[in-house]
Amino acid sequence: MLPFIDKLRASMRTRRSRLCLSLDLQIPDTPLPLLEFDEPMLPFARATIAATHDIVAAYQIRPLYFLAEGGSGAIALERLVRLIPKDLPIIVDLRLDGDAPVNLAGRAAFYQCHGDAVTAQPHLRAADLAGLAGFDGGGRGLFAHLDAPTHALEAPWDGYSVSARRPELATAARQRNPHAMALIQETDAVSATALGALSDANALLVVGRSVLYASKYLSFAEDMRAALVRLNTRFPA
Repeated sequence: MLPFIDKLRASMRTRRSRLCLSLDLQIPDTPLPLLEFDEPMLPFARATIAATHDIVAAYQIRPLYFLAEGGSGAIALERLVRLIPKDLPIIVDLRLDGDAPVNLAGRAAFYQCHGDAVTAQPHLRAADLAGLAGFDGGGRGLFAHLDAPTHALEAPWDGYSVSARRPELATAARQRNPHAMALIQETDAVSATALGALSDANALLVVGRSVLYASKYLSFAEDMRAALVRLNTRFPA
């Protein structure tokens, strides 16, 4: 299995993108043309992947968005991950903290969600981290989810996940981890100037609602793609 970081960098080069689209699908916000479906999550997911798979470097999945819809959401999630091209990394934002059995959470992230990487709290036990990184032959990616300043990260961490809404924390994390991959969350919520200050060649910029719901009309897929093209132009790989 290709190590996660190698797979991610290959995708960034191939697609000339540093964007990660977070698939936070919510039924109340479904574009109008899809409301004719009894279960619109899967058609929306299918249209999203078709419109974006060649211009994003990765996808992020937060399973709770799907599981909140019950059985139909679980089915949509299971089918969604099978639509994503094999060379596109999937990051599962679980923020594992050790309260639940980590091996079961890893199985859900890497098997059911087809994940290539997962987020976890930086205080997770070393044995649990090693188990996640080596899951099913190894090569899995690990991002430390940062809510507060922490020490420099060591292997098996590949990088860290931090909110763009917290520039001081993001800046401190970069200073302590100059070569780690930074997963910058909530980039929709800050200005281009602020985001540019947090962004470098080792940053993956997570976008979500501003792209997913760029439009609710017949052109929703084209508008979604256009939003990503603008962002790729602004933050080139």
